[in-house]
Amino acid sequence: MFRRIGPSDEQARLRRVMPPGSRTWLKVTDPPDGVPIRSSDLLLSAGSLQQFEEERDLLRRPASTIGASPRYDWDAMYAWLTWFLFEKGVPDTQTALVSMVQDWFVQNSKSGEVPDESTIRKRLTSLWRKLRGEDAA
Repeated sequence: MFRRIGPSDEQARLRRVMPPGSRTWLKVTDPPDGVPIRSSDLLLSAGSLQQFEEERDLLRRPASTIGASPRYDWDAMYAWLTWFLFEKGVPDTQTALVSMVQDWFVQNSKSGEVPDESTIRKRLTSLWRKLRGEDAA
């Protein structure tokens, strides 16, 4: 009848109405071909809209976090590491890189937990190889 998005200049004819609180449709007899209306003439009560949304589960918000939260803040570390590498350059050795990252975790861990050196090394090996121009396979 009307476009779903945006204003519409189209007209339709309202030929039946259901008064509030009634369960019976009434036929519009004057004018005989119905009352001309536009989409902007139509209003919904807040209660009807809320009932519609609840019946169709439209108000349910998806869970913001699914699964366990990560033990360490790897995203923040990678953000810092990106800045560091851009500003200061690549360390001479992978051991120096791992040590820097471990120090970052010591300084920034909210829980006090810090990943061990081997875990950090596993996470950074691919990056280290790319930084050194090696194949990161």
